This record gives sequence, C-alpha cells and structure tokens, in this order.
Amino acid sequence: MKRIASMLMAGALGWAVQAAPVAVIHGNTAVPAGERRFAASLARHVERWYREAGVEATFSDDTDLAKALAGKRVAVLVYLAQPNTAQMAALTAHVNRGGKLIVCYSSSPALAALMGMQTVGYQKGSTDGRWSLMRFTEARPRGVPESILQTSQNLFLVQPLPGRSHVLAWWHDRQGRKTSDPAWLASPGGYWMTHVLLADGDAEAKGRLLLALAATHDPSLWQPAASSVLRQARLIGGGPNTLLQRAMNLPDLTRRTRAITATQSMQYAEAVARQRLAAGQGYEAWLAANELKSRMYEVYGLLQAPRHGEIRAVWDHSGMGLYPGDWPRTCQLLKDAGITDLYVNVAGAAFAHYASAVLPRSRVFDEQGDQLAACLAA
Repeated sequence: MKRIASMLMAGALGWAVQAAPVAVIHGNTAVPAGERRFAASLARHVERWYREAGVEATFSDDTDLAKALAGKRVAVLVYLAQPNTAQMAALTAHVNRGGKLIVCYSSSPALAALMGMQTVGYQKGSTDGRWSLMRFTEARPRGVPESILQTSQNLFLVQPLPGRSHVLAWWHDRQGRKTSDPAWLASPGGYWMTHVLLADGDAEAKGRLLLALAATHDPSLWQPAASSVLRQARLIGGGPNTLLQRAMNLPDLTRRTRAITATQSMQYAEAVARQRLAAGQGYEAWLAANELKSRMYEVYGLLQAPRHGEIRAVWDHSGMGLYPGDWPRTCQLLKDAGITDLYVNVAGAAFAHYASAVLPRSRVFDEQGDQLAACLAA
C-alpha cells in the first residue's frame, strides 16, 4: 500500500509540474558565467510573484529550452542575453505554435526580430532616477496596473518595428516626467521589458502585471488567481466577521462610522467575488476579490489606535530620498503622512553618500552632493 501511495503521490506531483501553465526560464548558457546566479535570483522573484498570485509556474534554466517550453502557453525569459542557434530554434517553434514570450533584459537581435522588434543597445543610467517608473498606455491588457514603481540603473534598449510591435509602457523619471525610452513593448509574439523586474518595492503591482500578461493569452488563469486573492483577503485582521465586530465596538464615533461603512463595502465585495467565482467569471471575480482585500485593509487600519510616543519610521535604502536632488519635497511628503522618523542609508562597507573622512565617496555623492547634509537641512 505504501508503494502504491508513493506512486500515486509521484504521479500527482508529476501532473502538477506538467500542468503548470507558465514557464519561468532564466539565462544560463545565454549569459556570461559570472551572471548566472544573478539571472537565477531574478527569475526566482518572478516565480514567487506568480505563486503569490495563485498561478503555478515551472522554474528552470535555458539548458534545454525545448523541454522547458513543452506544453506551455506562456514563458517568461529572464535575462537570456544572447540565446544560441539551438535556443532560438526552440523559441521560434514555441511562438510559431501559438505560445507567447515575456522577455526581460535581453540584448539578442535574433530574439528581438522574432518578437517584431529591434535592439538599440546597452544604456547605462546615472543616479538622477531617469528610469524610476513604468507608466502603461491605454492599450494595456486588462488587469495591468496603470504604473509600476521601479528604479533601474541600466537597460538593453529595444524599439518597436512599425506594423509589428508597439510600446506598451514608457519609462518616467523620479519627477514623473516621461522619457523617450520604452519600458515594455508588445507584439503578437508576446511582451518585452527593456530591463527586468526587481524586488525593490511595488511587489503587488509587479505580480499583477505578470498575471495579467499571462492571462491575456490564457484566460483560465484568472479563476485560480481570484481564489488566491480571496483566501489571502480573508486572513486580514482575523477575517471579515472579526473586523466587523471590532468596527462596531470602536469608541470614537467618526472612526466607527467610517469603519462600519467600509465593512459594508467589504461584505458586498466578498459576496460579488464568490458569486462570480461560482459563475466561472475569473477576471471579474479577481477584481471583486481585490476590492475586498482593499476594504479589509482599510477597516484594519481604522481599528488601529495611536499610542503615545510611538515611532512611525521609514527606511530609505537609496540614501537619496524619494526624489533625488529634492530632499525638502521628500521630507514634506513624509511629514504630511505622519512619519516621525527617517532612517537614511548613506553609507556602507565601501561607499559614503556624504563627506566621509574614512569611507570612499560614492557616485551619488559626486553627482548629487552630500545626502546627509541635504537631508538634515530639509
């Protein structure tokens, strides 16, 4: 019996791997040896975001692309800088049979041509935050966020070919100004990002983007994604019933009224999500489940009572504030949000963003000035 059970379990696991609709593939032979671990770590973020979105994805390197792509409708290529001839043949076969590619950070002219695009070349940025936000066009697929925050330091720039592809999102700088550099492009073969998604914040939006791009070509993904969001939402604050009870017991009338109103919206969103899930309306159920999640966070926030002397702090990893070169704007924004303390990362093992007499001064110091002095002055 144990042997039969083991065989059944192995078969079930094998079926789950085979049934995973998305493949996440990172560069190995297609990148320099020194970049392979970096490529794998970037791909792990993509796999995790899919998993958190409720979508199963296989994870592999590019050693056997034909095997990795077999049976997949969507494949995410993370830093396949220069696929070789055999790899290009596998990718071409995948696209020709109707499969879609989501390409992140490649410099391959052959891969770009397959996707109806043209490579421009490597672009290195500065510390001024030129590539700090991706803003999507009105032509974006359903479910794709309007914008995603990410600070990228370099790009493999790609341009669309007329009639074969188009820009889906443009890079914007820290001040919100549009640049002339595409962030995402789209074509019948799939999508292309001129950098790669980083784990530097705005994770939920990045997960939504990956889900939406895959679900555009495999709409069945919306159903498990909606179920996943619904499960996550019901864990917030002990669940809807607990939040409702606590909202009704708030002593402050204004906060109690706001919290009860939010719980009513929360209950409605949950009912809609369940109804649409049962009807097989995956995308609509996903929207309702996300509305439920937002309302539950709102109620949970209203239930929190401030304590005397508490610290509300922000960690600034970049050491340059939210808007490089404009510390007064950063500090005013944080003050308006009720932040009391700011921890600024202005030094490390081999750099200093301020006029240190011990550590070497950084590129940020050279280009943006003394960040510690500017922060304190603001």
